Amino acid sequence: MSKRNYCFNFNFDYELNERVLVPKNQKEYYYIYKIESTFKNKNGEKYYYIGQHTTKKFPDAYWGSGKKLNDCYKKYPMEKGNWKKIILEFADSFEEVLRLEKDFIGDLFNTDDNCLNLKEGGIGGRNSREIQDKINEQNRGRIPWNKGISSSEETKQKLRENHAGGPKKGYNHTEETKQKIREKRKLQVFTEETREKLRNKKNSKETREKISKALKGKKHTEETKRKIGKANSIALIGKKHSEETRKKQSDSHKGKKISKEAIEKRTETRKRNRELKQNEQTDIISNTNI
Repeated sequence: MSKRNYCFNFNFDYELNERVLVPKNQKEYYYIYKIESTFKNKNGEKYYYIGQHTTKKFPDAYWGSGKKLNDCYKKYPMEKGNWKKIILEFADSFEEVLRLEKDFIGDLFNTDDNCLNLKEGGIGGRNSREIQDKINEQNRGRIPWNKGISSSEETKQKLRENHAGGPKKGYNHTEETKQKIREKRKLQVFTEETREKLRNKKNSKETREKISKALKGKKHTEETKRKIGKANSIALIGKKHSEETRKKQSDSHKGKKISKEAIEKRTETRKRNRELKQNEQTDIISNTNI
């Protein structure tokens, strides 16, 4: 499958069409944009492309999609100021922005040689579930086009600057969204091969050091500790270590001296686990009596 023709240029500049105002504090922004050349072609006309876009952050660095548009970007690079982005109109919903796109493009993609659109608007670029399943089936087992390709240091630095503070920092999903994510994950089925890969997956030494450095000095709250303890106790019900695992654990602890602090932590953890178990048993008895 060929590379998708999406263009992000780390350029947040844009112009507003007449009488167009940017909505304030939106969860999602729906807008119609026009990419227009700053130069004129041999016919004395400017090239242009009209599209719709949805984003959680405005302004963004999205500069359109489409084969003809991206071919023009290669021939007339954006870095040289050959193109500008104009916001034509904002919409209140995805359905409305699709309708506006269809109205703005009309039949220009067929009648105007300067129009870089290849099809009518209002389609939205989203395939149906049936088509998505067919595409997934066709691509199963294929090697991704970008596998093994590393971004340049310049690109990495731009990404770091663009995501300064962490992706979606301070953003929280609504309860409705969380429930949708839970339901979707329940239907997710891993093949035995994928499960085996996940079981045997080990982070590199460099990755482990990065994780360790990021977590250094951070402590779980008591509530989080209780949640982790409960989850682990449920996961380990009915499970026992094999003789081989026990021997490995025993050998790894031989000759080691446990500090006083470590002993106190273990004692505290065991005490907390006992209390948690007693509370669970009490809850079970109470529910039975009811």
